[in-house]
Formats: sequence, C-alpha cells, structure tokens
Amino acid sequence: MKSVLIVLFTILLLAQHICTQSLHARVENANDANSSRALDFVKGFCFGVASKISNVTECVKQTELSIHEFTDSYTQIRQGVKTLSPSIVLEGIVNFGKGLNSLALDLKKCGAARLVDDIKRLANEVKTGGVLKVIVKEAVNIWHHKTEVTKFFLNFIKYYGTAQYTFAGVELGQLVFLLLEPSK
Repeated sequence: MKSVLIVLFTILLLAQHICTQSLHARVENANDANSSRALDFVKGFCFGVASKISNVTECVKQTELSIHEFTDSYTQIRQGVKTLSPSIVLEGIVNFGKGLNSLALDLKKCGAARLVDDIKRLANEVKTGGVLKVIVKEAVNIWHHKTEVTKFFLNFIKYYGTAQYTFAGVELGQLVFLLLEPSK
C-alpha cells in the first residue's frame, strides 16, 4: 500500500510540474515557444483522455488557464513529502482539487462536457475531504492496471524529457483516462 501511495504522489507531483511548466499563465500567441509547448501538451492530453474537444488550438488560445492552485498544490505536496508532513501534503491535495475545478471551468468553454464533469467530480471529492476515498479508488485502479500505468508513466517521462510535448500529453492523458475509469 505504501508503494501505491508513493506512485500516486509521484504522478501528482509530475502532473503539478507539467501544469506549472507547460500551462504557466495565459496561452495567447501560438508563435511563442512556451505557448507552443503548452498547446502541444494540451492537444496531446485531450487526445489521451479521449476528449472530443473540437478545435483545441483555438479554444486554448482564447481560454485563460488558471494554475495558481496547481502551483500552490505542487509547492505544498513537494514540501510535505520532503518534510514527511501528511498535513502539508493534505493541504496540497485539497489545493489540487481546487485547481482541477478551475481547469474544469476553463475547459467547459471548449465543449468538453464529459471531461469537465469527470474533473469536477474528482475535484469535489478531493476538496470536500474525500481524499482517502479517491486514494483507495485510484490504488485499486493502479493495482488492476499496473502494466498500463507503468507503461504510460514511463513513456510520459521519456517524451517530456525529450521535449516531445504532444506525445507526453497523450501518455499523461491516457494515464488520467485510465484512473478516471470506474474501479472493477
């Protein structure tokens, strides 16, 4: 169980890092290198989670992606893990839920109704203290799909490390899609 929690926290930390690095503020100009990376990543992520967002490029350029909750969450979780403080990690997870809710509001403008509903459900479970329930559900999914989780996770790291942001987004999106799947 301890190793499953470590995997969950590692995935969460990496997702926070990606959000902080790739989606850092407003995506306004597709010619800008950072905006291009963020756009590639978001396109890949949407493909990976099997979301039917039409014209992701235009939507992302016109949507202000709010990430301050993700930044706070990443900082708190990193600090909590570093100092072995469950209360700080819990604060970070709650902020992560708030960030998911903000992201859902932004994605709603893109027509991703099902994805938005799933994100809001997950965000509300996390924000309202249902963290243990979420962790247990995800632990079951990870245990059931450990080969796929490992493959998606390792491919995500490989592609992100080589600046192949679209492929990195696809792998992370597939991992999230798998984790959003109902437990068997």
